[in-house]
Amino acid sequence: MFMTKKSLVLIATIAGAAVACGGSSSNPPGGAGPYIGALVIDAPQGIPINPIMVQVCTDSACATPISTATVTVNGSAVAWNANDHRYESATAVSAGQAVALSVTYGGKTYSASGTQFTQAPTITSPTSASAPASWTGSSANTFSWSGGTPITSGVEYVAGVMDANGNFVYPAPSSSGHDGPAEMSTGTTSMTIPANTLPNGTYQLFAGIATTGAVKQTSNGISIPGAASGSGLWLGAVAAPVTVSVAGSTATAPPYLTALVLTMPSGAPIPSAMVQVCTDSTCGTPITTATVSVNGTTVPWSASNNQYSGAVSVANGASVTVSVVYNNATYTASGTQFASAPTISSPANLSNWSASAANTISWTGGAPTTGASYVVGVMDVSTGNFVFPAGNNGPEELSTTTLSTSVPASTLTSGSSYAVIVGLGMTGISREQSGGIAFSPAAAAGSGLWLGTLNYAAVTATP
Repeated sequence: MFMTKKSLVLIATIAGAAVACGGSSSNPPGGAGPYIGALVIDAPQGIPINPIMVQVCTDSACATPISTATVTVNGSAVAWNANDHRYESATAVSAGQAVALSVTYGGKTYSASGTQFTQAPTITSPTSASAPASWTGSSANTFSWSGGTPITSGVEYVAGVMDANGNFVYPAPSSSGHDGPAEMSTGTTSMTIPANTLPNGTYQLFAGIATTGAVKQTSNGISIPGAASGSGLWLGAVAAPVTVSVAGSTATAPPYLTALVLTMPSGAPIPSAMVQVCTDSTCGTPITTATVSVNGTTVPWSASNNQYSGAVSVANGASVTVSVVYNNATYTASGTQFASAPTISSPANLSNWSASAANTISWTGGAPTTGASYVVGVMDVSTGNFVFPAGNNGPEELSTTTLSTSVPASTLTSGSSYAVIVGLGMTGISREQSGGIAFSPAAAAGSGLWLGTLNYAAVTATP
């Protein structure tokens, strides 16, 4: 639901800074340290949000997340989440409690503190207990809220509608990928969703109290001295959710689309174009009837992989346009492929690796590195599965300051053939969960196009 700042959607999508509760009322000053965007909220059960989310990056664009910092809130460690490229914790800071953030990186510690909002708003209409409230989708529907403290200058309400996966569907995501609740003055205590806006289904109504500008993290964050310009600590409180069931709507939900287009040498063991088209972001129901193309070349459906995949020739530096035609709508996303791939320094192509010893992968180059990560892995050629990193979840994503990694002993099976893959891709490419190029018109939240370029070296495992 919450996309990272590198995808131009703010980590503080639903939170408010406690300006009246101990925070600064001005933007944080610039500093020579890393960018730090910290969100600490008081969220009730039933809201699919980690109450603590902290981004630490080399700069405010967050193109290069920092995974080696030590982050604590009120003395408790906040763990790194490699999938989301941020530090997250499920431990909330309760209403009215003190909040102390500490980030240690590069031999320095950056700190900020404030006091959590004392009370969240209450959704007053509709209400639901054991069963969802009913909405007629063909008519406009309104929900209302009240309360929340403190209500002072510089504080606002944030409100919206989430789907079953925790994605905001109203206000609708824009073609640039921005999604989150609406910012509303404290004099506004209701939101009306126009007729036939929500497809039939079940939704959660969302309301919270926030500092003005918190959705896009533009103002009023609690200052983090020494951190990069734009850094801040944001606090907030969220109402208990209300579930509604929509029926009778003529609206059609946009599909969830993830597209991966790679440039690679001839003979590489993976497709150069892979596109998922699904009914929602879980991809539990793939859509097989879409027409998918990359630069005008059709990408066929692969039943074995539950996606559209195939070989499409895209040169380094070339323009890339992905088109998906589904349900009488055409969704497109365009970008420019990376100019050059990294060069693998070790291992040499067609070399042997000892299965009983650790082996090193090293590389140089690749461009541009802004907004990019290195992606590195070892694939079993016979199965097409990654054996490194462990878990067959795809390659590992590394910062562009990292130029080597070690494959542990006993990762390989003696006598088997492997492909060592080193690439440069858009940050978030390995899990396709953030930072992608948005489709237009807007596809479902989390959709995107990711680009990358890679080299590979063939190795054989020996005893």
